[in-house]
Amino acid sequence: MSTVPITVTYTGNDVADATFTLGDAAKGKESEALKNLYSSPYNLKKNDQYYGIVSDYNSNSPYINMVLYHVASKLDLQWNVDASVQSSVKLSSITLTGLSSGGYLFKPLENTTATSTYDETFSLDDGSQWYGRQATYVIPVKSTDGNYQFPMTLTNGAKTPNTTTTAKATVTPSAINKVYVPWMLGTVTVKKTW
Repeated sequence: MSTVPITVTYTGNDVADATFTLGDAAKGKESEALKNLYSSPYNLKKNDQYYGIVSDYNSNSPYINMVLYHVASKLDLQWNVDASVQSSVKLSSITLTGLSSGGYLFKPLENTTATSTYDETFSLDDGSQWYGRQATYVIPVKSTDGNYQFPMTLTNGAKTPNTTTTAKATVTPSAINKVYVPWMLGTVTVKKTW
């Protein structure tokens, strides 16, 4: 488990509106901190009521019987440089930009604004310059079109100095799942040089 502190705040009477931000101790290890952050989604129902309700409250042994779920989504990023451009494209890094280090604690699918943004860079070597896979944990933030977007910068180490280009991965949320954060798979395919 992560021991990275978070700050939780909410106003009003509804705890479901609580938001969080990662503390300064998370700098450089945001993914690890997010991976170990759990809560109970406010809209998960059991027998038509919130499943985290206190049971048997009037007895000597009131209890809450519940399972906690991830607040952050797992983003599984795969990349592949087409064989036709491998002589002129050798990825040296992929940087996800503008990731959110905070959001709703009990409404993880309802974030529409990134909070305290950070970037995460995957450094690549000769064994992963043309194809590879890396997973990280991110707060899903919906854009105005309702999709999750992940801007990134790709660095081509085949040239001196290195050159960069930007791209944006888009993930469409599930129409069925309205409670749990998704596991997201993204594939970056490079077919031209820059």
